[in-house]
Amino acid sequence: MPKPTTAAPAELAHTVRSLAAPEKIVVASDGGAASRAAMDWVANRALHTPAAVEVVTVEELDRRPIGADESKYRRKYVEILASAEKHLAGRHGITFLSTTLLAGEPADEIVHAAGHVDWLVVGSSRRSADTPDLHGTLALRIAARTASRLTVVPTDWTPALGSVIVGIDEDGSSDEALDVAIAEASRMARGLVLVHAWSLPAPFSVLEGLLKTNYPTLEALHRRLLKRAATRVKLIAPRLKVSSILTFGSPAAVLAEVARDQALLVVGKRHRSRLEHLFLGSVGHAVLLAAPAPVMIVPGQK
Repeated sequence: MPKPTTAAPAELAHTVRSLAAPEKIVVASDGGAASRAAMDWVANRALHTPAAVEVVTVEELDRRPIGADESKYRRKYVEILASAEKHLAGRHGITFLSTTLLAGEPADEIVHAAGHVDWLVVGSSRRSADTPDLHGTLALRIAARTASRLTVVPTDWTPALGSVIVGIDEDGSSDEALDVAIAEASRMARGLVLVHAWSLPAPFSVLEGLLKTNYPTLEALHRRLLKRAATRVKLIAPRLKVSSILTFGSPAAVLAEVARDQALLVVGKRHRSRLEHLFLGSVGHAVLLAAPAPVMIVPGQK
């Protein structure tokens, strides 16, 4: 643990937080493999950052067969919570563990339950970008609705030795995500990679745009965004190893590729945008739902 007199600001803030109180984390579970991966991610995080964990599951009332025995229908949800409690009980760093059975529409209930916690964590089954009905997945519905910090963990997650990747937007909405990424990289003693991908605005095609626009000038403007972000990192955590990637292309496609086999991907979310700027295209689905690494979604300031 860094000494308070020598720690970088982000590291010092984390040290103070660890000494003061555990993180409050809500984990959503449906009893499947993705939920177990989410719980394992939380348990691994708690090894270095103590956490008070609440596991929730949602009884879907509108799916109860007409005339079904209410107690028998509810029993499977109670069993999900009992299994989750057994899975997490006694894990080092989990200072408090509770379970809660909710009832209603799953995304709404989970979002409401996580209204005043540090992190909401859900699992996501690994899928390809062309898998049908991606809009119906729980992780995407929660991501679109929640104002809380959200982590989406892929089913096949295992601890990785790679870096923390953070997407840098051109409108400043990623500042909060950058600060979280700095804290996460400091906490895990990993490198931080700043990623910014840019493209020409519609309605120009790439060829038309490049013919009409001074490409080096545009590239220089976008490079300044990365330089600004790197300066912010150095001010907050001067000892953190940081590198940058600037490329022309789809931000979501670039993030998905760079984050492959890395420890964590951090992205920002504009309030009330429902992730339209990043996650409603097929490549955005690949980032969140195919989840090459755990994805932290950090809301910007209102």
